[in-house]
Amino acid sequence: AKTGLELAEALAGLDPMSRHTHPRVLEALVQGESYETGTPLLLTEFGGVGFVSTRGAPGEQSEPWGYGGLVRSEDDLLLRVKGLVDAVRHSTALAGFCYTQLADVEGELNGLLTADRNPKLSPHIWRSVFAG
Repeated sequence: AKTGLELAEALAGLDPMSRHTHPRVLEALVQGESYETGTPLLLTEFGGVGFVSTRGAPGEQSEPWGYGGLVRSEDDLLLRVKGLVDAVRHSTALAGFCYTQLADVEGELNGLLTADRNPKLSPHIWRSVFAG
């Protein structure tokens, strides 16, 4: 999902008591495995909002790239990441999540930090987004 709204719509209707039967959840589960009702469901990779920051080295890419395109400003970065995190946080079907990714690498500018580990936004802002 590119936006928080798209992610919220994708997660909508997932019933934590019957996740193993919902078509959207079946796509995320390991084929051939069995799951008990109440088995924790984790979103182990989401996010990836691309942004070219002026706060540090841009990384070693020739062409800036990010999932779903690039946002153009720090405000847009904050709105997109916050929207995604809020959508995941409000899902009753998920037991946890892992944001992707911490820092920019090679051709991907999807990090919360630049390639040389400078925060793209203030650490206080990132903390408020992820701590709720």
